[in-house]
Amino acid sequence: TVNGNTNLKETTIVGDITHTGNTTQTGDINLTGNLDVTGEVIISASLIQFEDIQISGNRITTTESNSNLDLRANGTGQIYIPDNNVVIENNLAVNGTITVGNITSSGTITANSFSTGDILIDDNYITTTLSNSNLELRANGTGSIIIDTFTINDTTITSSGDFNITPGSNLVNINST
Repeated sequence: TVNGNTNLKETTIVGDITHTGNTTQTGDINLTGNLDVTGEVIISASLIQFEDIQISGNRITTTESNSNLDLRANGTGQIYIPDNNVVIENNLAVNGTITVGNITSSGTITANSFSTGDILIDDNYITTTLSNSNLELRANGTGSIIIDTFTINDTTITSSGDFNITPGSNLVNINST
C-alpha cells in the first residue's frame, strides 16, 4: 500500500493493479494487449487517429491518399441516420437498388431504370408494370402534351407540320356522335 506521492522509474509489475481515483499521465503509454473499459471514455483532444481513420471535431476522414471510408453494419444491420436530413455535396454512386421516400435534386439523376411501382422508365420506353394498367399522360392547367410537332391539348390534336394518318388496313375509322 502506497499513501501519498510515489515516483517510479522503469518499474515492471507482474500481476493485477487495482487503482481507485484519478490518474494523471504525462507522456506516451505503450500498451500490448487489450484495453477493457467499463464506463465512458471521454477524450478531450481535438484530434483522434485510429490506423488510417481520423476524427477531428465533427469530421471523420481517412489519412491515406485516395483511400475509401467504409461505413458497414454487421449481418442484417443497417446504417441508420435518424430524424436528420443527409446533404451530399458531391456525386453519389449507388451500386444496387435505392428505395427512398423523397429525393430533391438540383442536378441530373442518372439510372438504368426508374420505377414508381406501376410505371417503369427503362432505356427508351415507358410502360406500366401492373396487368391491364393504363399509362396516362396528362398536362396541368392549360398545358399540352407535345410529341415532336404533334400536340394534344384537351380534346384537340394539332401538328405544326403535315398530319398524316397511315392505317395498316387501309381504313380510317372515326366514330363520333
